[in-house]
Amino acid sequence: RDQGPSPADPPAKAGGHGLPRVLALAQQPEPASALLYGLFKDWDGKTGFEPSNLPVAIYAEMTDESAKAVCDLDKELVAITDGLKAKGWTNKDDFSFTKCVKENYLDQISDPTDTVTCIRTNKAFAKHKIPYQKVKGTDMVVPVIAHKFFETDLPFGLVTFKDIAIMCGVATPLIDAIIIWNQKLIEKEYIKESDGSLTGRDIDECIVPSRMGIDLSTLSKGMETKASTKPSPAKKAKK
Repeated sequence: RDQGPSPADPPAKAGGHGLPRVLALAQQPEPASALLYGLFKDWDGKTGFEPSNLPVAIYAEMTDESAKAVCDLDKELVAITDGLKAKGWTNKDDFSFTKCVKENYLDQISDPTDTVTCIRTNKAFAKHKIPYQKVKGTDMVVPVIAHKFFETDLPFGLVTFKDIAIMCGVATPLIDAIIIWNQKLIEKEYIKESDGSLTGRDIDECIVPSRMGIDLSTLSKGMETKASTKPSPAKKAKK
């Protein structure tokens, strides 16, 4: 998984143009942020949890609350691509999470019914764990904040797509909520909670297309292709 450039590599110096350039810098949004939001959105950042009450496998043991957040995030990300298409983007691909996961992992998914089952029953996802650490002097635990799940999915993921959403005029209430919740845990400010603008004090740490000189007229450069003609994995002949 591409974690994006380091702070020492200013986004403005990145090569390429438009959306391919942005996506090369940003990481493809994964459901981890939504999963963790579903689990810990009401956490104060300090109070410990009883270990037996928490899932360990972030995807395989996804709770119903996390599943709802993942599905809502997927809808918002698809709405952003629909917003791009409404503004003239000619790419006709289906960018839903279910389609993307099936395209890459179909032979490892035991139940491909929907987004939730594609995540829970995906063998490739099963190994990923939520890191916890003990609260000093107790048997309680808290999630490890100094981890890519919390530290990179915002500046190199959701913030990027929030900026594209603003360009398209697409509302993203869940993405906004996840960013505001997560940035407090890592003591950063990317989005201004008062007005939802991407003008927080730490915004320069993020991949923000509009701050890279990219607008709707240039965003789709290199992505004007028609829908992929590759055969679906489900239709591939078995060897």
